[in-house]
Amino acid sequence: MNISFDNVYLANATESVLSQWHSSVEISGQIISQEEIKQPVYSYILPPIQRQMKVRHLDEESLMNQILLGFKRCEGFWQDLNYQVTFDVDKTTITLNLSCMIFTQMKVKTLLEQPLSLQRHRPQTLRTVESVDITANFLIRDGENDEGWSSILNQSNEYLISLFVSQLEFQYPLVFSRDCRKRFLQQEKSLGPISYALTNSSSLIPNLIKIISDDNTATTSYQIVKLLGDSSKLKRMRNNVNKPIPFEILRHF
Repeated sequence: MNISFDNVYLANATESVLSQWHSSVEISGQIISQEEIKQPVYSYILPPIQRQMKVRHLDEESLMNQILLGFKRCEGFWQDLNYQVTFDVDKTTITLNLSCMIFTQMKVKTLLEQPLSLQRHRPQTLRTVESVDITANFLIRDGENDEGWSSILNQSNEYLISLFVSQLEFQYPLVFSRDCRKRFLQQEKSLGPISYALTNSSSLIPNLIKIISDDNTATTSYQIVKLLGDSSKLKRMRNNVNKPIPFEILRHF
């Protein structure tokens, strides 16, 4: 099942570098019924189990080395999400291969597959994000090469961040939300005892995981709004000489 997002167009301040962006997400399986569409609360979407998820970034051949270096300088971003990352590159495509360090086959079977089999009274789906494909097309004005490289990486970072913040974190929190994945790690040992205490079975565990994944306070958008609402903290951050490193997926310095 392929889910596409609307095209996005970006430009630098002088409009000497323009870019067009398109992205899509490949989810395992097909939508099997109208009930699944109407009741997404019963859909659980995870990273691939014992396989690598691919994030593919397609560009012009001449830009590959610069963008690849930008990705490599931000490996810590993926590590903070609890992924191991490796890179493949060909003439027009950079592929980030992400191996999830949280959802093992045994963990998914114990916490989701077996408990879901006990909930036969309502439709349930367990799916995985197979890949995220991002296509970028750049238009650079002649004579703007020096400024162009910086603008290309800035626009790449801007688009990737906006894709995460506005779409991926909300729609696939157990895959792309750092705080959601950390909360799952913090709570996973408690899921079984809570379920057995309330139902004398593991049937409640998926519901508890769903509560964690549906908590929008784990999104970057919520954290930004919360920060903007705290004027004293915002003022301290603005006055802080050693400001925290911004949200970056690519880095060009």
